[in-house]
Amino acid sequence: MPSDRTARMSGLIQREISNLLLRQVKDPRIRFVTITRVKLSADLRYANVFMCTHENDDAARQKVLKGLESAKSFIRRSLSQNLKLRYTPELVFKFDEALEEGERVLKLIDEVQRVSPEDDAPLIVT
Repeated sequence: MPSDRTARMSGLIQREISNLLLRQVKDPRIRFVTITRVKLSADLRYANVFMCTHENDDAARQKVLKGLESAKSFIRRSLSQNLKLRYTPELVFKFDEALEEGERVLKLIDEVQRVSPEDDAPLIVT
């Protein structure tokens, strides 16, 4: 369970990175990126930045990651200046798989609800 300080800093970093991507980073590879959450280490030295995008294929996702990696130093410098951090965490960008998993679960629930108890066909859930 993250401490209050870690949770507060995670929220501040998430908001600041979102603003930077929206207003200052002009790389066309990282359009339509949404920062969903930031998970900080207990010592605040590392930050896993989880994101999602409308791109679903791996090639497009790799372009997004390359764009974020190229903007990483600018983002860290801006975080340090804007949030007045003594130590700026090392950023690790990752795609948020939780959204895709949630969508998969919702589809499975819809399938289960469509099958009525009178149906003799077995339901196979993978």
